[in-house]
Amino acid sequence: MSEQIFVAIIAAVGGVIAASIPKLLDWASQSNFPTTGETLEIRKLRLLRALVGEDEGRDLNIYLQSDFYRPALENLETDGFVKSIGKTYHLTEKGNEYTRGYLKRLSSSWKPGKNLLK
Repeated sequence: MSEQIFVAIIAAVGGVIAASIPKLLDWASQSNFPTTGETLEIRKLRLLRALVGEDEGRDLNIYLQSDFYRPALENLETDGFVKSIGKTYHLTEKGNEYTRGYLKRLSSSWKPGKNLLK
């Protein structure tokens, strides 16, 4: 792959990420962080973030083949945060509210790392 193509791909990905941030922040600001005191571990949070903005659901079945993510995905469904419909997973009302609050809290406290790439 030539350097020009590589640079163009990086620029396109950066543009998509930059365009998504306001939408995510707007979505997260529509709810307060849940007061249930419930804290989820990182694998569950990653799976919930993967479902943000997925109105048609998202195929997460590949995670069922992973010994690392399978228990987290199964627990999210058992605990009522996500629901599988056919081959796709969807946020439930509970999952939606929790994820909004989590992203709102995350966006208010986030600071760039010390080793931020330039």
